[in-house]
Amino acid sequence: MQYLIESLIRPSSLNIKKICNRSYKIIIEPLERGFGNTIGNSLRRILLSYIPGYSITEMEIEGILHEFSFKDGIKEDIMDIMLNIKNMPLSLNNKNEITLFINKTGLGKVLSKDIVYNNYVNIINPDHLICTITKENTTFNAKLKVEKGIGYREIKYNGIDIKDKFGKLFIDSYFNPVEKVSYIVENTRFENKNNLDKLIINIETNGSIEIEEIIKTSVLILIKQLDIFLNIKSKKDIVDDYNNLDLNNNIFLKKIDDLKLTVRSLNCLKSKNINLLGDLIQKNENELLKIPNFGKKSLSEINNILNKYNLSLETKIDNWNIIKENINK
Repeated sequence: MQYLIESLIRPSSLNIKKICNRSYKIIIEPLERGFGNTIGNSLRRILLSYIPGYSITEMEIEGILHEFSFKDGIKEDIMDIMLNIKNMPLSLNNKNEITLFINKTGLGKVLSKDIVYNNYVNIINPDHLICTITKENTTFNAKLKVEKGIGYREIKYNGIDIKDKFGKLFIDSYFNPVEKVSYIVENTRFENKNNLDKLIINIETNGSIEIEEIIKTSVLILIKQLDIFLNIKSKKDIVDDYNNLDLNNNIFLKKIDDLKLTVRSLNCLKSKNINLLGDLIQKNENELLKIPNFGKKSLSEINNILNKYNLSLETKIDNWNIIKENINK
């Protein structure tokens, strides 16, 4: 089986082409027939929904209590300002959260370059419009909260832990740095095989995260979601595990006859085919109490004995039935 898997062609070429400022083409080849669509569709969904990024989640504007207000001397209404803020791409260096400030007086546009920030913050487009001051003596003071997150977060989930929400304007947040993804699969050849796939993925980002990091993250997410399947054991694997057990020292294989139980408790357990310690510890108290003549005194006795072995009821043992089958062979 392993030999056949290794014989499958694996991609040997990954080429990242920058089409324009924030648009890229990723070419992967060669792939076995059908793998282009399998990988392309999986990565597309992850790229559009699960790449971590940064977004402004709330803001405070001096003199403004809610989003339906107007500020004298400002051209845009508060809802428009919030929309402008929401669409401003940025990123943080080694920070998951930070607070930024804007303080500008006088006629003209308030741009993202007017934000007071430090080396922890990267403003992607310094000319991104926030609002426009139309009166000479008007001052625009604002406080912005930036957070790291995944996907889309509705307004109602921003500031959910904040008790005092007075004057705070919460913004629905789209953290994902990827804006558009599409893919196509073309034919390609490799050595003497010509019925192979070439996968071409087109990605547009907001510029806040490097394309190489975006691609690596998407693949890592996919791998981690599939990791669990590598832990699946076949019946043969389980039997091999059993064959490696030390039957004399494995506590689960200890017979309940050797637990020094009272005759009543021992007979009750055997009446339900509970013959090994491994059988017993997988039961819960209610199951045991339903056994005829098995009462709370017997339950207390069982718990005391299990404590001596550092065991307890309701303990799961993987593949116990298969192990038991091989005990009797």
